[in-house]
Amino acid sequence: TLQRRRMQRNAASGLFTKPSKLINAVIVMARPLRTLNPLDSQLMQNGIQMSNFNIQFDPRRCIACKACEVHCQAAHQTSPDVKMGLLITTEPVCEDGNIRMLSAFRACFHCESPWCMAACPTGAIQKREKDGIVFVETQLCIGCKACVDACPWHVPQWDALSGKVLKCDYCRSRIDAEDLPACVTACTTHALTFKGPNTGTRKTRQDYVKSVIGQKRWL
Repeated sequence: TLQRRRMQRNAASGLFTKPSKLINAVIVMARPLRTLNPLDSQLMQNGIQMSNFNIQFDPRRCIACKACEVHCQAAHQTSPDVKMGLLITTEPVCEDGNIRMLSAFRACFHCESPWCMAACPTGAIQKREKDGIVFVETQLCIGCKACVDACPWHVPQWDALSGKVLKCDYCRSRIDAEDLPACVTACTTHALTFKGPNTGTRKTRQDYVKSVIGQKRWL
C-alpha cells in the first residue's frame, strides 16, 4: 500500500544515528504486510511450527551484496522482480564515525498450517509429509494470486514470465540431491546457513520466525 511504501521510505531515509532506530527501520520493513486476524494471533501465541529445515541469517556477517537474491533468480529462471528470498536492508548511515547498515533475510516460514495453502483453490500449494516443506505444484497453478493475498508476508511471488506463482521451497530439488539452497550457496560471507533436521531445536526455529515479524533480535 501507499502508506506502507511511505513507512519504508521514511524508515530507510538515512537520518538514523542510533542502533535502536536502525533496528526499528528493519522491523517496519519485515513485519507482515497485512493485519493479522484473531486466528493468526492465536497461531502466533501458540508458536509457529516450521518444516524440518530452516535458513538462518546472521546480520553481523551480511554485507548486503544481494547475491542471495540474484542466485535464487538465476537458479529458478524468474523475472527480476521475483524475490522468493528477500533481503531487506536499511540505507548506510554514519554512527560514531563508522558506516553501518542493518539487514534481515526473509524466506518462506513453511508454516504448520499455511495460509497460502488454505487459500489455493486448485491444491497447487502443497506440503511435503516427509519434511514439511511447502511448495507450488506449477502444473496446478492457475495464476489467481489468492495465495499472494493470503500470506501475511507475501512470500508467494507472481512471476510474469511463467504466468504462475512461485515461492521459496528451500530449493527442494537441491535438498533432495543433498545440496544446499541456491541463496545459501551464493552467500559470499556465509551470513546464511541451512539447518537440517536435528540441527536446530523447535524453540530456535520459532524464535527466528518471531524475530522476522517484529522482535528486536537483529543484533
